[in-house]
Amino acid sequence: MTLNFTLTENDALAFTERFLRDSKSHQAMRNRVRWLLPCMFILMACYYTWRDGPSLFIPCFLAVVGVVWWSLYPRRFDARIRSQAKKQMAESSYSKGFGPYELELLDDHLRSTSPLGSGTYAWTGVDRVALDADYLYIFLSGPLGYPIRIAEIGQDAAQHAHDFVAERIKLSRQ
Repeated sequence: MTLNFTLTENDALAFTERFLRDSKSHQAMRNRVRWLLPCMFILMACYYTWRDGPSLFIPCFLAVVGVVWWSLYPRRFDARIRSQAKKQMAESSYSKGFGPYELELLDDHLRSTSPLGSGTYAWTGVDRVALDADYLYIFLSGPLGYPIRIAEIGQDAAQHAHDFVAERIKLSRQ
């Protein structure tokens, strides 16, 4: 099976976001920062209550600020990550990788031809595959891989490619 697609900056950004969404270490850091300020506010409320005696104002104020932080911070965190990724992709070295790609899914390996050259990857080098409403993602080692727009290859081809890659990954791990 051969997939022909064009890699754009938006595709690379979508790939980075999906990689981070699936990354346990990234999500742990995101949650740690999300909970840090509310936990500090709980400690502060306890301290002020101990020092000044019972009062509703300070604990309620800290609770409101903590809840607002806890509910809004993930969007801010994700926006900052997206902004940093866009800045990196604006560098000239990234633009060399944008353009037409040809990806051959063969029984023994994966073969890729891109503006940077060509490469062959054994199925043991493919980490996972994911399919959502807009993209077929084929993840190699770490944050490397292929974000393939479903609009370019069609839903049926994307589903068939997903199933084929998933089967090859499973077979390579046995």
